[in-house]
Amino acid sequence: MHEKATLRKSLEAWRGMAFTERDFGPNGFDIKNVLGKACTLSVVHTSKNGNTYANISSIGKVMKGIAVPERVNPLVYQWLVPERWDAKVFSELSANLQAKIMASPQYIEMMNASNVGGNHDNHHTDNMSDDIPF
Repeated sequence: MHEKATLRKSLEAWRGMAFTERDFGPNGFDIKNVLGKACTLSVVHTSKNGNTYANISSIGKVMKGIAVPERVNPLVYQWLVPERWDAKVFSELSANLQAKIMASPQYIEMMNASNVGGNHDNHHTDNMSDDIPF
């Protein structure tokens, strides 16, 4: 969440406001809060080696007057850190996605750690009641 990080800039554009120091630390922002939240994406199609790829070029709040469709797929939340790892969630992912995750340096490092556990849900939650989407 460094101030120059692309993720932070994207989240700020989506929220429609910048993060403050209050948003971090205990009971601060948790990325899980974006699950199920609607946004507006701008997608750019690029061709490379005969393949066409859809790349997100920008993200923002849902525009006023736009109806948000119902969610089709289930929400999935999985962290690659021992204290948040959920083996049940991982087992329900496709074999292809499991293979990609297992090839990541984060997964390999986590599996080498001694304290990989089950579903530890000790994340921060933010119960703000304003109109910021997360």
